[in-house]
Amino acid sequence: MTVLSREEWGSLSFLVADDTGVIRAMMEMMLLALGAGSVAMAADGQEAMDELQRNPVDFVISDLNMTPVSGLEFLRSLRSADDLALARTPVVVISGYGELEVKDQVLAAGGNAFMTKPVKPGGIETRIVEILAAQGRATPAIEVPSAKVASAKVLPAQIAASEATLLADRA
Repeated sequence: MTVLSREEWGSLSFLVADDTGVIRAMMEMMLLALGAGSVAMAADGQEAMDELQRNPVDFVISDLNMTPVSGLEFLRSLRSADDLALARTPVVVISGYGELEVKDQVLAAGGNAFMTKPVKPGGIETRIVEILAAQGRATPAIEVPSAKVASAKVLPAQIAASEATLLADRA
């Protein structure tokens, strides 16, 4: 897992979209405690879209169930934006509903990650770092366990991967 430096966190800007003021405030406190450079707020999907068009950010954290414009509607609108840089803004969707079908809907609509409330600082940090790593904006650190543990854990995974490759080549 990658751990971002204080400077890296400080360079990141966020938009939190949630129709509950307490949740917005809690998310802002969490992000600032992690070292975020700035946190903007929106009370629904339309406000979020308007804010992004005025002031693009590095990440959006959006509630799923907002009125009048939901997080899913916002996400679809964002992904279809003419401005490609804006359309590619990473979005972490949060919801009190953790069913697999809800997560699948979010990911199918272009969400980068889905989290169930209550969101914890370590969880949001992990998601942000994973998204940055997937974009090539952060390099995951490789933990080097002891030789015995490494051979016990890594070797079977390498063998399984090699077998899968061989089987795929034969098909």
